Amino acid sequence: MRRWKPHIVAALVGLYPARWKREYGEELRDVLLRRRLDAATAADAIWNAVRQQLRLGEPWVLTGIPLLALNLTGIVRNILYAGAYQYDTFDGNRPHLIPSLGLLLPLAIGYWTVARDPISEHRRAGRAAMKNILLVYWPFFVIGALYGLGVLRVIVLGPGDPATSFHEHGFAYTVYDHTRQHVAWTYLFALPLIQLPLCGGLGVLGGLAARGQAHFRRRRA
Repeated sequence: MRRWKPHIVAALVGLYPARWKREYGEELRDVLLRRRLDAATAADAIWNAVRQQLRLGEPWVLTGIPLLALNLTGIVRNILYAGAYQYDTFDGNRPHLIPSLGLLLPLAIGYWTVARDPISEHRRAGRAAMKNILLVYWPFFVIGALYGLGVLRVIVLGPGDPATSFHEHGFAYTVYDHTRQHVAWTYLFALPLIQLPLCGGLGVLGGLAARGQAHFRRRRA
């Protein structure tokens, strides 16, 4: 435990907003390193981190939590009753609005991160966009792992295929694909990671846009 304690403490402190950490982060780290790091202490640190995030509100958290809730609701609904095919799950013939929003979100998070905390570097805006993706899509890590272990089945439905409910197909997740191709568990597991480079780059662009706007305003003032 002693070997892993500094890493656990660093992870707990990392849950707090950047502005809070600049003022109190070192103090909290010293306190946690001196104290016995049991479940109650970790839970207290996590709860206080949630409170500070709600108070100071880092954009990747404020946008990520409702999207995560929406994602989890969709996954539970998919397992209980997936419904009939409408469009492919991952690509192909999805409505154009869906991928467009997926590109705008990391841009907006990067912009909001720097605009709200001007001391932030634009690189931190990229990291914020990537943390948002990991927060929103971590359930796919779980789905991929359960699928790979054989605990969860994956059903592939195409146009016209009948949809089934939980009492018919059991513990299964439904993927929609008009070609009805098999989905590898490694793809589902790696899905959040695949998006990281693009989202990080878009977050950086959003942060640069916010920094450029602030610079322009200072020159006009």
